[in-house]
Amino acid sequence: MKSTEFLKEDDWEDSEREYNEMEAKVGAIAKKFGLSPEQVNFAWEVKEDCQSYINQNPAAITTSPLFRGIHSSQDTLKKKVRLDNRQPLDSSNSVHAELNRVFQDQFGEPFRNALFVTNDKYQANNYGEIYIIFPRGNFTFLWSPDLEDIFNAYENKLHTESDEDFVYALLRNNNYYTNSLPKAIHSGNEIMMRCGSYYAIRQSSLDVNTQMGIQAIINL
Repeated sequence: MKSTEFLKEDDWEDSEREYNEMEAKVGAIAKKFGLSPEQVNFAWEVKEDCQSYINQNPAAITTSPLFRGIHSSQDTLKKKVRLDNRQPLDSSNSVHAELNRVFQDQFGEPFRNALFVTNDKYQANNYGEIYIIFPRGNFTFLWSPDLEDIFNAYENKLHTESDEDFVYALLRNNNYYTNSLPKAIHSGNEIMMRCGSYYAIRQSSLDVNTQMGIQAIINL
């Protein structure tokens, strides 16, 4: 249909009916689980904008959440991801650059310029208030079942070991994968995720009921 053409009357009626039915479902879920308007809006935005992620992780807020530590006190956030020229928080610039070069060569993307998430909320808590993360749109990811956190490995490297030797030993001694998101999540290890932006909701603002309610709306 061209953009200048109008929907037929029956199409408008079907569309309005579907909208009303969905609105009624969302309202019933909100009432049942005691969701606030902010939580309902958050759930709907995730449903609309994070389908690629939800398809791979349908229990993204209940049993399989991804956490990130963020310095904020807001209950819900929308943030951009720095995908180029990111400054490392913990490791050296030379390790960061070399890892990006090797990851680019082996996996097609500089995965140290990414969003870092984990299913281990205690690990996430080291970096700020714990938020549950939802990448928007298309995303890629890299993870290792053998390594919890690259920073911990770097912090414990030999003082006599050069940054370049550290990187090559890291890649030689640990396997990395760009698939199997459920396994990556349940490993509890660091996941490097490349996406343009993400939604986040503060874990401490939720209880079991509100988590179940948000999950129900997301999965409608």
